[in-house]
Amino acid sequence: MLPREHGAWAMLLMPYLAGTLVGGWGGWRSILLLVSVLLLFSASRPLDGLLRHQSRGNVNVAAARRLVAYLALGGLAAASLPLLFGLRELLPLGAFSGLLLSLQLVLRRRRLDRTWPARLMAISALSATAPAAYLAATGAVDGRAIALWILCFLYSGASVFYVRLVYQPAGRLGTLDARRPRAEAGRRMAGYLSAALLVSVGLAAAGWMPPAALVSLLPTIAKAVRAWWHPTFQTSLRRVGMEELRHLALFTVLAVVAFRAG
Repeated sequence: MLPREHGAWAMLLMPYLAGTLVGGWGGWRSILLLVSVLLLFSASRPLDGLLRHQSRGNVNVAAARRLVAYLALGGLAAASLPLLFGLRELLPLGAFSGLLLSLQLVLRRRRLDRTWPARLMAISALSATAPAAYLAATGAVDGRAIALWILCFLYSGASVFYVRLVYQPAGRLGTLDARRPRAEAGRRMAGYLSAALLVSVGLAAAGWMPPAALVSLLPTIAKAVRAWWHPTFQTSLRRVGMEELRHLALFTVLAVVAFRAG
């Protein structure tokens, strides 16, 4: 009973890794944060299963037990950080992420969880592990932590539009119905990347992040240009998923190097 969304796992753990590498290793604080993140995120799967069985009039006992175990252990690890180490700034970060991820369950029941606003909300919550890891390492949240959070969110958020740009079900490839959504996805991708660049330039101008960190956005810009340059470019969902994981790893390396050097 673990979440099967590989992309979501990557969007959760890569920002944690970035925050830890930029801020430094915080010892037990970093370990406890990682344990709490893993367990509380894992609780989403049994919770979803429990709600689905409940809607059918029965109870999934295995899901209920797993949910209690995940929440109890994850909550204990999370609570130890402000109680034992004084990391009270984690409370608003955790509340923000928990609220947005809880909304996903509501949206899923209304079949709205696959819309791009819903996906961006989820990604912003998952990316909050970046400032949380930075806080666990340094004991404070500053402009660099917020900038790293925003940068992780901006990069991962682009995948929402890129997947729609390059993937179409096999039965619709080459049809007029397939070209129309692709053109719309292309316009949204262009708008999103333009906004992401403007926000990133603003963060660099404000001194919250080094200007060299702008280079970390190049992987997503490059793949978008490739898709625009080849209007018929299409790929399978599995291949685009693996490509996104590789590019997210590359983004993390570039962002960490830029922040460490700056």
